[in-house]
Amino acid sequence: MEEKVAVVTGSTTGIGLGVARHLANLGCNVVLTGLGGIQFTASIENYPLETWNNMMAVGLTAPFLLIQEFLPKMKKKGWGRIINMASMMGIISGPELAAYSACKSALIGLTKGVALEVAPHGVTCNVVCPGYSDAPIFYHKIEKHAAANSLSFDCAKEELFSTLNPHKKPITVQEIAELVSFLCTSGADSMTGSPILMDAGNTIK
Repeated sequence: MEEKVAVVTGSTTGIGLGVARHLANLGCNVVLTGLGGIQFTASIENYPLETWNNMMAVGLTAPFLLIQEFLPKMKKKGWGRIINMASMMGIISGPELAAYSACKSALIGLTKGVALEVAPHGVTCNVVCPGYSDAPIFYHKIEKHAAANSLSFDCAKEELFSTLNPHKKPITVQEIAELVSFLCTSGADSMTGSPILMDAGNTIK
């Protein structure tokens, strides 16, 4: 990763911060931005339009604009890695997750189209789809479970992950970061347009 430059969004917390630190530890020059994901759950008939628009702006329009900005530079160099961050909920869905799933599914579609456009230029475009991970975006679910069952945050966290993930533990931010770094290597030269699940087997249950 020496002499490589990475722009990492959402890098002030959670998965983005973990990815930024991991790439920096590998010698990459990391540029940080505060733009992160949004998750808001509600039934579709009660979903606020403003929240929908904000989610699409951050989760779909922002990656679109960033790709537009950096792609010409990548094509000029003849090398580049575009790695979007979606969710297993872009592959599956659930009650009160229609909007979130729509955003993540659209990001997967964007990734596939971009991958085909840039393939002749030494640029790959993939999308990582994590499952239930030990990251702040999931903490609201833990807090809700803790309140409903009179549990501490840590007890609720342990109980939730033991039931939600088939391997009975959270997916770690470090695991996700290491997958991202692999996608930046020559070993991933022929991986492009792929929605890569790291979901502990949730989508095959």
